[in-house]
Amino acid sequence: MGGDARKSMIQQDRLGRILIGSDSLQVFDGQSWSSHAKPSPYSLRSLIPDKVGRLWTAMFTDIGYFTEEPLGTFKYHSLVPQLPPSLREIGAVWGCASVGSDIYFFGKDQLLRWDGQAFQATPFPTSLRLSPLKIGDEFWFHHLETGLYRLTEAGPQLSVPASQLGTKLIIGLIRDESGLITISNEGLIRPGEPAPFSSERLNQYLTQHRVSAFTELPNGNLAIGTVSGGLVLANHSGGVIRIWADTGSGLPGREITSLTTDTSGEILGTTPTDFFHLPATGESTVFNALNGLKGQAVNDLVFWRSTLHAATDDGIYRLDTSAEGVAQFQAVPSLAVSSGHMLPCDDGLLLSRFGGVDWFDGTTTRTVYPLQANSAIFVQPARTNPRLFYVAEVNRLVRLDRQADGSFASSRFLELPDTCISLHEDSSGRLWLGTVAKGAFCYDPATRRLTPLIDPVTAQPTQGLTWVVGNEARLLFFLKDHVLQAGPQGRDLRELPNLPVITPSIVRAIPGSEDVLVVYRLPAGTQGPLHGAGVLSFDRDGLARWRELDLGSLDAIGSIRTATFAEENHRPILWLGGMQGILRLDYDKIPTLLPPAPPIIKVPDLPGGPVPSYPHKNHRVQFRVFTGDYVRSKDLVFQTRLGEGGGEWSSASARRSFEYTNLSEGDYRFEVRAVNRAGQTSAPAVFTFRILPPWYRSGWAFAGYVAALGLAVFGFIRVRERRIRARNQELETLVEVRTAELVKASAAKDEFLAGVSHEIRNPMNGVIGIAENFRTEGLDAESRRKFSLLRQCASHLSSLLEDILDFSKVQAGAIELDPKPFDLPELVESVAAITRADSEKYGVPVELAVSPAVPRELVGDARRIRQILINFVSNALKFSGRGQVSVTVWCKSLGIARTEVIFAVSDEGPGISAEEQARLFTRFERGAAAQKGRVPGTGLGLALCKGLAEKMGGRIWLESELGQGSCLYFSAPFAVAAAAAEPAAGATPAAAPAGRTALVVDDQEYNRIVLADLLQSMGFIVHAAQEGSAALALAGRQTFDVVFLDFNLPGLSGVDVARAIRTLPNASAHALILATTAFTTPEKRAQCLDAGMDAFLGKPVTRERLAKALAGLQPVATAPAPVAAPVAQPSARASSGPADRLGNLRLLARKKGVPFADELALYLSELEVELGQLEAAVAQADAAEAGRCAHLLVGRCGFIYEREMEQTQRTLEAAVGSAHWDEVRRLLGEFAVQLADLRVRVAASSGPAAPPA
Repeated sequence: MGGDARKSMIQQDRLGRILIGSDSLQVFDGQSWSSHAKPSPYSLRSLIPDKVGRLWTAMFTDIGYFTEEPLGTFKYHSLVPQLPPSLREIGAVWGCASVGSDIYFFGKDQLLRWDGQAFQATPFPTSLRLSPLKIGDEFWFHHLETGLYRLTEAGPQLSVPASQLGTKLIIGLIRDESGLITISNEGLIRPGEPAPFSSERLNQYLTQHRVSAFTELPNGNLAIGTVSGGLVLANHSGGVIRIWADTGSGLPGREITSLTTDTSGEILGTTPTDFFHLPATGESTVFNALNGLKGQAVNDLVFWRSTLHAATDDGIYRLDTSAEGVAQFQAVPSLAVSSGHMLPCDDGLLLSRFGGVDWFDGTTTRTVYPLQANSAIFVQPARTNPRLFYVAEVNRLVRLDRQADGSFASSRFLELPDTCISLHEDSSGRLWLGTVAKGAFCYDPATRRLTPLIDPVTAQPTQGLTWVVGNEARLLFFLKDHVLQAGPQGRDLRELPNLPVITPSIVRAIPGSEDVLVVYRLPAGTQGPLHGAGVLSFDRDGLARWRELDLGSLDAIGSIRTATFAEENHRPILWLGGMQGILRLDYDKIPTLLPPAPPIIKVPDLPGGPVPSYPHKNHRVQFRVFTGDYVRSKDLVFQTRLGEGGGEWSSASARRSFEYTNLSEGDYRFEVRAVNRAGQTSAPAVFTFRILPPWYRSGWAFAGYVAALGLAVFGFIRVRERRIRARNQELETLVEVRTAELVKASAAKDEFLAGVSHEIRNPMNGVIGIAENFRTEGLDAESRRKFSLLRQCASHLSSLLEDILDFSKVQAGAIELDPKPFDLPELVESVAAITRADSEKYGVPVELAVSPAVPRELVGDARRIRQILINFVSNALKFSGRGQVSVTVWCKSLGIARTEVIFAVSDEGPGISAEEQARLFTRFERGAAAQKGRVPGTGLGLALCKGLAEKMGGRIWLESELGQGSCLYFSAPFAVAAAAAEPAAGATPAAAPAGRTALVVDDQEYNRIVLADLLQSMGFIVHAAQEGSAALALAGRQTFDVVFLDFNLPGLSGVDVARAIRTLPNASAHALILATTAFTTPEKRAQCLDAGMDAFLGKPVTRERLAKALAGLQPVATAPAPVAAPVAQPSARASSGPADRLGNLRLLARKKGVPFADELALYLSELEVELGQLEAAVAQADAAEAGRCAHLLVGRCGFIYEREMEQTQRTLEAAVGSAHWDEVRRLLGEFAVQLADLRVRVAASSGPAAPPA
């Protein structure tokens, strides 16, 4: 199983920091996140602080604790080494607890107790696991088979036997005046009672979605997390208060992995991918696009016909509630235009928009007041006439008069100096107007005069954005930085004192009271939401009071654009519309925003003493500020001041780390206070410290003056040392320059070798080809012997050139890997086949052994892997001279999808001395055996293998002792390939038939001769051409089945010729075109394939390479054959396998030197263990562990060619991946039957295998 990055645990510490347990410890200090590593890749499942500041934790395969030194840096300490050896394979650990001075760890089926010196283990056998629980400061746990235990300093004490509990694992535990209450998938149950007392709705929901986490809130509510249904908020009676089911209700996901409460009593939790914060009362709700609200910028909100309507840029939406209580916005089909304001009437809606005013009667829409290139801002009913309406448009006020027939008559009656945004009509009929930029105005219909409002503060007309709100008691004018109040007729205008300086953006009268809701824009640079909100109220004496509202969910809807009030169940509900959605709030339960609590000052590297003291020189006084409250921390800024007392506070900022240097000597007082978005400040937190006087004022400084002469001498010595160091630096620089020149010269040499190797390929192709095709029947014995030596020399020279070219590529970094899926056993067998001739020549057999745990199909560059193994095996055959050569393969898992494969090639030769081993992988270095035995070679083979292994991300190494043989190792990581379909059984490539025609195009005559001779020996009719135009002429005159093109041709290049052939009108256009060239770079290959060539044939061309390239050429169809019905052929994977299916086990037994019966018994026992692990993982629905076990069993069954069992495990592995657990359990039963059958067959046929007939 690989690493686990799930977020499995969340806590808040005493500094208010958020701690999240994942594959590391993640900490949020209110400003930034930090991550703290641990050795195990698995997720932290518990975070429990103790009395001395350690943070205890548990996870899969590890237990231990974190320490924090210095502040903000957490270091993990594992306790696994302290466990007795028999207990160190601890598996899954589900939590921990701190009781007195002891720490408890809850394993799957055992309880571990650490007393600071040693561990004590108490077994609790169970079919599931131990479930850790907590009530207040008490730690409990549930053991399904025996009951409910409380942890004490004396150990676990059984408090409730299993007979009094339900049948499900308990996830939560609380206590009320009547006793304990358990929370499980069955619901809320009191011990000893037969059934849950919680509501049927809660019981059904928990049974369906399964309980995964729990916390009890300070207000008495219960937060219950589920595996697939989100979060349930319930009360102690088991009633459902609210359900957050999915992302549409504010959760990051449906699966809840942990829950806790923060310092403000609200909910903190995690899903596998994120963490979240929710209110503890469930009295606020956010609506956005996930609830069907499109065009999320909300322009207006009204209730019409008892239903909320929202005007957005995409049209008007209606909030409907389903029978299940799910609220969802639905578009009103006939109102799909952008509206800025809605006015509900008894029988319709008046809609303001750009272009006029519309009337909507619930079915149809009609325009009642059209405008050209202008907007209707809002519509407001007249106070004195219910059929009269005022329409505010840009710089104008219009009357709409509804007629008896339902139509509307319009009349323009008032031109304005600015656009009106608010209007109030008093009892005398006068209109009080608030504008965007020109302040407030009063219009008197009796005199038809519009007069500006005079601000008593400035004695000038009001200016700027102004809102007007009025009732029977007073008129209120909200200006940019103050509020004016007048009587209901506008008399006695004065400023309201003791109000915050705000810039209102929305002002609404609160129904049923004289209070006014004010939404204002926060200053630029303020942390958190863009707006704040408060309520302006008046007491019986008319004195104004301001109450700042604590709206913690404003972040969710962005900038506020509108607000309205409604009544639900006789309670006022506040609806806020913003740029990103709508927020619903129970108005009576909105708390008052209080001044923040004093922050917490932490000092890294705090000096000792009653007053912390710092040296005068090179001091760094550092402070870090914490709030102790994550929820409000993100909305706070801070002010500081430093001095001997008093002074001015700094400007507020979000900065939380402070550092001071170069302070003068004296006593200092550092103060910091928090400021919330309403400007309220906390009491300051204080830290006092001292800067010591400089050293020359201290008593002991005078002793130093006496030693001045000695210091001068010391200084002279230091100067001398600096000069020496400077000279040394010059020499080192000179050495670096010379080294760089040598590296450059070496690179030039490598480039020269690579270039020469390329140029030699063409003539070498001719030498090898002619040597292979030369007829030796007419030669005498001595001439045939000499000619055989010529062939061997040519082949050896070709291999030397290949080594030089590959090594130069590795050094230049130009070699590229070609990772593709490959069959590992086939690759290993091909190495044995390729080296079989050398094996017979030297009389040294090659044995193969591949571990069953190695995946059969991997992704990698099979050609380079084979190249390394052939080099290892060839060296072993050449230099051992005795015994046998063994190729052994095994693996180490790097996760479900990756594995590290180790190849070992050992021999029983004379061994290699330590001195030779030190330089064996250096280029052009050859061992003493090679030099004494005059074994041919360049000394590049192992250096090349080392470069290829490192290119793959692996390594090679050697283990050898003189007289004991040698073993070369190669390891590299590979991805596990998906199972690929194998070719049909018995399918082999057809040999090219006689009568085929081939065209050979090459500018070198010997190349043409060699290739033509090889083709003729294979039954081809061959034509040749020296250059491209001649080749095109031949291909145009007659049909060719295959064309061989050199890359570099005089005139037209091989690429150009290939493109031209593909455009010919005859059948040559469909010929198989092969590129033959000495260039083997990926770029050249890509050019050839892009030009229409089918394959690439590198030089020198040999009969084997040519036969492989022509393997795909289909035979000539002489006549249309009748189409036969396809006959199903058994696949290779479904075939019965070799005659001796236990051959691999016999080989392993021989390699280990143990009896075959012992090896067979070991194999079957390991298979049983892995099957048991799979069954345990399936019982726990642990998908990752079950997938890993199934994957191991696939390889183990394939090792003995049990294809039916292998296929069963492959199907089971796929079912685990898709979480089809019923299918997984059925396949487990099927596999058990197959395993029983295997045991019967093995018992009947486990004797020595008979040789094949």
